[in-house]
Amino acid sequence: NRIKQWRDQEYRYDPWGNLIEKRSGHSKLQHFSYDCENRLVRAETLVNGKLESRGEYRYDSLGRRVAKQSEINGKAEQKRFLWQGLRMLQEEVPGQSSLYLYEPGSYAPLARVDQAEGEEQKLYYFHTDQIGTPIELTNSEGEIVWQATYRSWGSVEQLVVSEVEQNIRFQGQYFDCESSLHYNTFRFYDPEVGRFVNQDPIGLLGGANLYSYGVNPISWIDPWGWSAKPSHSPDVAKWLDKGGSVHMEIDGRTWVYKDWEGNVVRYPDGHPDFTPFERQQVDVPDLKGNHGKNPGGDFGKADALAPQGKADYSKNTWHHHENMKTMQEVPKKIHNRFTHSGGVKNMKSSC
Repeated sequence: NRIKQWRDQEYRYDPWGNLIEKRSGHSKLQHFSYDCENRLVRAETLVNGKLESRGEYRYDSLGRRVAKQSEINGKAEQKRFLWQGLRMLQEEVPGQSSLYLYEPGSYAPLARVDQAEGEEQKLYYFHTDQIGTPIELTNSEGEIVWQATYRSWGSVEQLVVSEVEQNIRFQGQYFDCESSLHYNTFRFYDPEVGRFVNQDPIGLLGGANLYSYGVNPISWIDPWGWSAKPSHSPDVAKWLDKGGSVHMEIDGRTWVYKDWEGNVVRYPDGHPDFTPFERQQVDVPDLKGNHGKNPGGDFGKADALAPQGKADYSKNTWHHHENMKTMQEVPKKIHNRFTHSGGVKNMKSSC
């Protein structure tokens, strides 16, 4: 699964599968060095044989990057990173720090608090897309201070506004200007080709392709650099803490969640398959993506057309299938526990 050539770029790897050289055209050459745990510790970029940029990286005992020293065209910078679990909590440069707040149970950024020595705090708000990638950053007055458009696999297509530095990309990713790579917690990601630069630390548990990001960058996320998952499926760490288990099927497109009571739900292409738990299903015309039980609401329409009559709301609920026409009566416990993005979101996004 190692890419050797793409367009005018050539790639070379070490025996452990780490990218050690990337050549772009006739003028640009990048070198990458790793430690004994296959973590990137040094990156250099040469243009026409002259050093343009370099970066050196340090990690803590848990594998999280805690410091980097970079130099671009002779300008040096040192950064330190503080962590809360596996989410970057704060980054610091001499005389200034940035504190990050995230959406609950997510790696999608919500706000940032900047503090420079001798100045008042500055508050910024993130505006993200459907998978939590920042597309805008606004200040406390609502003014846009950073704005970007992206290509499908996460590289910035156009930096529209850049009054402040903003390096968060896909959930769990941090852009390194000196290498153009994204630090992705346990690996580095190359958004230009949509692949990681080294093999998956968890091996085949992350899928058959050891370098792939995921099957769909528009709806899947990979905050740790281990294995991409549907953005609205249950958080893996919390799921495991509760006693559940998670694995990916060999097709690389289907996540399988098993809860602590033995219930199993598959997520083919990111959507939950509740078929094993359904009491009945019915196709309903003109669904709106709501939960209304009145005659004009989606639940009310399903009740009127259902082959076994009205749903048993004491223990069940209607689930909007992702095809935007089928309603499935399933247990509330299963529907709520196995979180998901499905028909409701699809209908609202198509309006």
